[in-house]
This record gives sequence, C-alpha cells and structure tokens, in this order.
Amino acid sequence: MSQLTIDAGVGVYGLRVIGNTVVVVGGWETIAWNLSAGDFVPDAIVELKVSDRRINHQGNVIGATISPDSRYVALVVEGHDSNYLHIYSASTGEDIWGSYTQGHSPRFSPDGCDVWSALRNGKAEVWGVCDWGNTLKRPGTVDIEHPPEGYPWGSSRGYRVTEDWWILCPDGKRLLMLTPRWRSYALYRVWKGQFLALLHGGLSEPVILELESNVDSRL
Repeated sequence: MSQLTIDAGVGVYGLRVIGNTVVVVGGWETIAWNLSAGDFVPDAIVELKVSDRRINHQGNVIGATISPDSRYVALVVEGHDSNYLHIYSASTGEDIWGSYTQGHSPRFSPDGCDVWSALRNGKAEVWGVCDWGNTLKRPGTVDIEHPPEGYPWGSSRGYRVTEDWWILCPDGKRLLMLTPRWRSYALYRVWKGQFLALLHGGLSEPVILELESNVDSRL
C-alpha cells in the first residue's frame, strides 16, 4: 500500500532522499520537501505548494544528477547546436560552473570529484570538478561500457554485467543472466549496494533486482 505520494508537478530527472528531505530535479526547477518524521496516513499526498525550497533552472533540462554528498546538482540543458552542463549549489541555488557538452545524461563519480556527461554512442565526456576554480575537461571521451575504475555506472561492491549479459558477483561467480527485455547499455543501469535498477525505455516501469548480499560490506 502506498504510504505517501509527492506531487512534484514536473517531469522527474533526478531524485535523492537525505534523511527526511526529498529532493527532486525537474525540467525547469529543483524542488525539496522536508518531511516530518513518523508514519503518514495511507495514500497521503504532498503537493508542490508546500515544498521548502525551489531552484529555477536556466533552460529545459534533459538530464540531471545529485552529487554523492548532496551538495551539488548537475544539469544538462538542451541547446540548438550543443547542450550545456550546469553545476548548481544545492543549498544556495547558485550556478557555480558550466560548459558546453555533446552529452545528455550527467552523473557524478562515486567520490564526487568528476562529472560524466554521457553521449548516445556509449561514450562520455568527463570533467574533474574537485576544485571549482580549476575545473578540467579530460581529453577525449571515455567508454561507458568498459570504463576505468571508479566510474559512475559501476557497482561499488564489485558486481558487473558481462558482454553476454551475465551478472557476476565480486568473486566472478555467475548470479543471473539478464533476459532480453532487461538488457540495456550501462548508461541505463544504476547500482546501489546489492541492488541493480534497470531503467531503459523498453521497460514499462523500472526493474529492481536484489543480488546476493553475503559479500564483504566494506567493498
């Protein structure tokens, strides 16, 4: 049974829950709700007008992500010839930094030091953003399907999906073969601990898989 529904009033491109705060990145603004602790009446609805913070975006957003420490929001805004990547402060709404990009789907690296902007050809542009005064675009593009260690689309616990669609656990044991409907580019897979979310457009709704949890939790 649904416990709570949030009516954001916008298409959702990014979402994060931080304690009792829910942050939604929409097409034209980022919205936050600070929810009271405790249980809600079943099927309760929270509306846009009672939100606690709203940050307006400069243009129509086509992709968004929130940094691991929840301090920054990265947005890709659609352009005529080239898209534009913005980095906003989540606390003040300040537009900190931006750059033209051919990508459409941004993602922070797990340590928050890089922002990846994925292209539709399985590649991504990468910027080093640890020092905002010296933001550096990495040369060339990186392969999302076979990227270096520490990339945003990988599992922090060592799970991986092979080219023949097997999910492997950290010790290389085969756990599950993805069915044809569940197969997609790495761009449309999200890992969180032992959970794998499949988000590609061929699915009527996201598929979330829970994998073996008897791995070292320190991984």
